[in-house]
Amino acid sequence: FKEIMEKLEEMNGNLAKKIEDLESKVNNYQSQLSITLTKFEAFEINYKELNEKINNTNKFIISLQKISREKNVILYNFSDVNYNNAQEIENKIVTFLQDVLEVPITLNDIDQVKILGRNKAINKPILVKFLSMRKKIEVLKMSKNLRGTKISLSQDYSPEVRWERKQLLPYMHRARNMQCRAMLRYNRLMINENIFTLDELKTLDLEETCSSGTATSEHEESDREKNVTNKVTMKQPRQLRSRQVKGVVLKSDPIMKWIQKKEKSGDTGRKKTGKSPPA
Repeated sequence: FKEIMEKLEEMNGNLAKKIEDLESKVNNYQSQLSITLTKFEAFEINYKELNEKINNTNKFIISLQKISREKNVILYNFSDVNYNNAQEIENKIVTFLQDVLEVPITLNDIDQVKILGRNKAINKPILVKFLSMRKKIEVLKMSKNLRGTKISLSQDYSPEVRWERKQLLPYMHRARNMQCRAMLRYNRLMINENIFTLDELKTLDLEETCSSGTATSEHEESDREKNVTNKVTMKQPRQLRSRQVKGVVLKSDPIMKWIQKKEKSGDTGRKKTGKSPPA
């Protein structure tokens, strides 16, 4: 019996030692985990601060790019130009602005002329940078004289804005088919005095996205919005007249219901104020 008790006491001592060792290891792991969590929290804080700095830097870069583009316009389908002769291009552009657009302008009003597009492309887009915003606006206002010609004029938008405008075109065409007043404003679409972003329009429950043949590209549509003071005239398309003859109720269209709901509630659609987004 005495031997059994001694063995039990020995086993109990060994077990207590093992438990003590396990407790020490657990405490050690908890201490290491606490240190790791502290480091992770510090890393998370640094990540948020760094991410905020990156976002601020990106906003600053976008702002600088916007400022650098604000005095620019782009000419499309401007043919019969020797792209290797910068002086000739400048003279032809000045003559074009004087004779076709009827804008009083000289070479002293132009800061830079730059050829865009690929080397082997025909009728490359031409970027014209003016020295003053006033002269650029004057040129845009007179771009109505380009109607009926192959030449078109557009503002110099960033690739991101051009992409958004291209995505907005089908929504604009659809709204116009519904007899709504619709036009592009920078990277947004104005429908019946309400301004919508691309993300807002994507929430529409549309059965299909159709486009009338009013414009085939973003820079062509840009010509429609150059003069903010001009009234936008929208002719009724044949497709719409045909639908009316067949007795289709246009107000039942999903986009019309959605727009009317937005106008009443005012939750997502923003009422046009004195300042519109830059065109």
